[in-house]
Amino acid sequence: MSASFNPVAITAAIKRIVIDLPSHNKALSYAENQMNQVDHEFLPDSILITGEPGMGKTTIVDLISKAYPEKERTFDLGVRNHVPAIVAKMPAQPSPRLLVCQILKMMGDRLWQMGNLTELTNRLERLVHESHTQLIVIDDFHHVFGVGAMRKGSANLPIRGIHDWIRCFMDETKVPFLISGLPCCEELLTFDPQIARRFPMLLRLESFSLDSQEAIHAYEMFLTKFYCQIIQLNIGISDIIDFSSHAFENLSRLHAATAGNTDRIKRLFIAASINALKNSRDEVKLEDFELGYMPLPGLSHCKSEIRFKGNPFTAPIHQVRSFNNQQPLAS
Repeated sequence: MSASFNPVAITAAIKRIVIDLPSHNKALSYAENQMNQVDHEFLPDSILITGEPGMGKTTIVDLISKAYPEKERTFDLGVRNHVPAIVAKMPAQPSPRLLVCQILKMMGDRLWQMGNLTELTNRLERLVHESHTQLIVIDDFHHVFGVGAMRKGSANLPIRGIHDWIRCFMDETKVPFLISGLPCCEELLTFDPQIARRFPMLLRLESFSLDSQEAIHAYEMFLTKFYCQIIQLNIGISDIIDFSSHAFENLSRLHAATAGNTDRIKRLFIAASINALKNSRDEVKLEDFELGYMPLPGLSHCKSEIRFKGNPFTAPIHQVRSFNNQQPLAS
């Protein structure tokens, strides 16, 4: 083992890798198009992005934040902040007032907790206008649907209050929203027709699949870019086992382990890389993925509760293929 072997630093370095995905570019293009249409006379379309955990929703939010940073603009009377995109998270215990407070806080308002909902909203409207804001991004919107079970035909008061606030704020400011969250957020489009009309743009982030040659090619491209970047980190890894379609058995095993989820793939590569380096090897082998594999429990909000029984890197390949064939498209 190298004297410089540092699992914490290796984990952090690999976690920081961001792979350009078509979904990222599409989301950024959607956002840019709507921001360019802000003229405070007509309301541009708003955007809803949904996906299971680990599919890149927060990555997209971070990319938007970096693409449109806050800037200072100098005027005759002084300096004013230009905030093209506000990025905030839905509070874990959501309410209209707490959401407004969170947005004000992210805009740097020193009195972000002071006032009732009407006073806070008025202050936010003024700040949005003065800062020339063109997009409001709210991540973790699924917290809204955790407030209480939604019954068909009934209006859950916290949910209704937040929906009504967003609709009224959009109408008043003519600034579009980008909302990001788990797939349950799509209920937003059926729960309130007035909101649905303002959110005609829906982007679903799907996991990688083995369903077609096109899907397999996209999978390959992602994996190739990912382990090329791992090698370029200069952490001691010079080669990683082939997961391309030319080694389809290996790709099948990886898919059974991760269900094509980008975050699970990243975590597995981290564990395998650390295991190789711990054993003084610069090549990551299949055995490293076998040792690094950790089955994940089913999650109640996921579309699939199916998990491979055993270790997909040691199981007979016919079991792996059978498992992959029975999985839903999104896991």
